[in-house]
Amino acid sequence: MNKNILNAILAGTFTLGLAGCSENSWNDHYLDGFEEGVDYDKSIEGSYTLTPADYSTISSLMKDKATTDAEIAAAKAIGTNLYFDKTGPYPASVALPAFFETSSFPYYLASNGSTVDVVYAEAAEVPAELTALAGALSYTVSTDNYKAVWESDEDYIEAFSPLKPANRFVPGMLKAEFPDAENGDYVLVSYNMATQEPVFGDAGGNEPEGFTMTSVLGDAVSGMDYEIKGVVMAACSSGFILSDASGSIFCYRGSGYDPSTYPVGSQVTVNGTSTSYNGLLQIGNQASVTVEGEQDVTYPSAVDFDGA
Repeated sequence: MNKNILNAILAGTFTLGLAGCSENSWNDHYLDGFEEGVDYDKSIEGSYTLTPADYSTISSLMKDKATTDAEIAAAKAIGTNLYFDKTGPYPASVALPAFFETSSFPYYLASNGSTVDVVYAEAAEVPAELTALAGALSYTVSTDNYKAVWESDEDYIEAFSPLKPANRFVPGMLKAEFPDAENGDYVLVSYNMATQEPVFGDAGGNEPEGFTMTSVLGDAVSGMDYEIKGVVMAACSSGFILSDASGSIFCYRGSGYDPSTYPVGSQVTVNGTSTSYNGLLQIGNQASVTVEGEQDVTYPSAVDFDGA
């Protein structure tokens, strides 16, 4: 579900007035003959803007006070987002006084009568999802996870692909990693995503002398002219799949194309312009194709899939 979220992040000012008994008032009244030491009673006026380190300190202070999961997430969000949530359990009016009492506040030792304007950021309205995400756990898809996705310890890449999308496999990974998770819990997942399917097996085992596959398809974009040296890996009635050392692309040859024109295993040089069709890259049918040789193509073993 996509949501457009609008936050009102406002700059706030907290004026702190330091007042109270003189540090020597008790001594003056109750210790006969007491002589005061250095005079610290020099009031100052200042201004201070919270730094990212300050928000992190305040976040830790609030986490020490938190007693529920929601309060812990809200406390963590202060350090992550670098602003206070005015409608949450720890707005600036609650969180800042605790910070003023620590040595992390530069005016911690200011004398009585001092006035300091503290500038901070506070959100007037923060969606609950953002607060939950700021306090969420994290998970990084591992090499073993990717091997399980590709069902092989050798023929795999450390990424998902269009035919093996993350949304098919990640829920199962999270269920195994966080068996006690409940509805409404959040986890931030880090993973890699390939835009093209990988080619496993021998795509260049017996290249003729002078034929070297290019490595341009892995970074190909629409609207560019390319010279591609690669191997025909599959064919259909409208074109063929060409693979070089870095990726694969469909070479469109028009309807009624004879797949036997460039049989699987043909080593070819294709000069043409990349285009986009249905969101995928292809080489248009105006491209020139030159046969350079042929080779054996070995495909990975077929994998049986059940309904799940």
